[in-house]
Amino acid sequence: MKFTSQKWVLKHIGALLLCVLSIGVTSAQQNNNWILIPSGLKLSWNQTGINIDSVFQRKLISPGYFTKNAAVSNNLGNLLFYSGAQTIWSNKYNFMRNAPDSSQISLWDYGVYQQHLILPVSSDTGIFKSYLAQSDHNSIYIPSYLKAFWVSPWYVNLWQPDTGKVLSVDTLFYGGSNSDSTSISLSAVKHGNGRDYWLVYHPSLTDTFMSWRQDENGILHGPNYQKIGPILPYHGNNWMRMSFNNDGTKIALLMWFNIWIYDFDRCTGQLSNPVVIDTCTNCWNEFAVDFTYPSGPYIEGCFSPNGKMYYATRMDSLIQFDLTDFPNSINRTVVWYSPANIFDPNAWLIRGIALGPDRKIYVGTHSNAQDYNQWAPIDSGCSYLGVIEYPNVAGMGCSFNRLGLYLNGYLSCYMLPTVVDYDMGPLIGSPCDTLITTGLFELNPTPQITLAPNPAQTEATLTWSGVTEGTFVLRDMLGRAVLSEVLNAPNGTTNFDLSTLPKGIYLWQVQSTTYSKNGKLVVE
Repeated sequence: MKFTSQKWVLKHIGALLLCVLSIGVTSAQQNNNWILIPSGLKLSWNQTGINIDSVFQRKLISPGYFTKNAAVSNNLGNLLFYSGAQTIWSNKYNFMRNAPDSSQISLWDYGVYQQHLILPVSSDTGIFKSYLAQSDHNSIYIPSYLKAFWVSPWYVNLWQPDTGKVLSVDTLFYGGSNSDSTSISLSAVKHGNGRDYWLVYHPSLTDTFMSWRQDENGILHGPNYQKIGPILPYHGNNWMRMSFNNDGTKIALLMWFNIWIYDFDRCTGQLSNPVVIDTCTNCWNEFAVDFTYPSGPYIEGCFSPNGKMYYATRMDSLIQFDLTDFPNSINRTVVWYSPANIFDPNAWLIRGIALGPDRKIYVGTHSNAQDYNQWAPIDSGCSYLGVIEYPNVAGMGCSFNRLGLYLNGYLSCYMLPTVVDYDMGPLIGSPCDTLITTGLFELNPTPQITLAPNPAQTEATLTWSGVTEGTFVLRDMLGRAVLSEVLNAPNGTTNFDLSTLPKGIYLWQVQSTTYSKNGKLVVE
């Protein structure tokens, strides 16, 4: 399945939408509402507490129960729209106009393996982009090691008010049919200029991070590739997650039984200084062979509001890592543990974890005994969200209560929505705290670069002017360089032989010390 692209320019339609609705993109209330699937609950934070009484029709929720989703509110805290397991829904809980609906393909299972993000476009407060890393398999009735996995993060350009409308759909990264490069490890953080966003993605079976910059007009620049490890050794698509700390200077990567923390440069989008804060080498093989490892891999992770604590969930445990003296020392505390085996039908389990608008951390709950086809309210251990009351406090003083927030008898969603810090400001005094910026994006608008024809068949011509000491690289969708050229003159042309390349989509980049430009090339 692959969604087609409708060409349009956000900055041209932005002026038409500004008069429609004013949405404060810098307000913390954009995270004011969470949608819980499959219970059909809308949690809303307000000055008096949390409203958990908004229940909408569950028939509108797609059957992929255990899925990440995302929601966005306006500056008054009112829900605008949210992403379900398969598509985009409006604040009226209706299917948004022109939205793609993957549920039409009945042979594919859309469920737990998804990651969602919703990012505002800074230059127009009426436009948002929704990113969905959707990983699917072709059958739910055969063993997982025989399934053909496929992932294709895609993004939706949409605007609101009323019921909302999708303007276009396009593919962010295409791993290919039956590709082993499957992952839902998609995360986002504010750029150092306080306007743009970085999207970071890590395919499995590679040691490569991919990043894109969404600029203030909603235009994507990238991807850029960085080989800095690690490698997920299986084509399994669920056990890899990324999350940023409170100021965007660090990013944590969970991968099965291991956790890495990297430094992150908000100006350039580059990662550095990887540090392993937890590892279990033997657990990888033991779990992968017969799934008998008693605890299971890490599922989700979340930094505390001050960034000094990192919390990770396993099915049967919640673990805190004290990073106060990071990287010199790291203190590990098991905050909560269920002694029952994770496959015990009576085990009370946990999974999703997210920082709430009230700066408490919430945890999704689950039980193997719960029938998720039973929609009536029930009173069980799954009718709660766990709550970490004081997430900045080290050790057991963080005060975790697995039965912290009662959901009026309705089920926890198991996974919680993806939360992006829309309020993160610019890096004051940094090189990118200005309209003239440094890094992987354009510093000088003068250079002109074209690669034509596009689509191409057997050859293409690169034409450039105004580029000093640059390089041209053409990569396949897995980031492997297939062609390269040194641009040793400010102006020139060069022809490339494409006859030996497989048909498909390729990504090109021209990079110099003062300029960077990216594009796509289709080879037919």
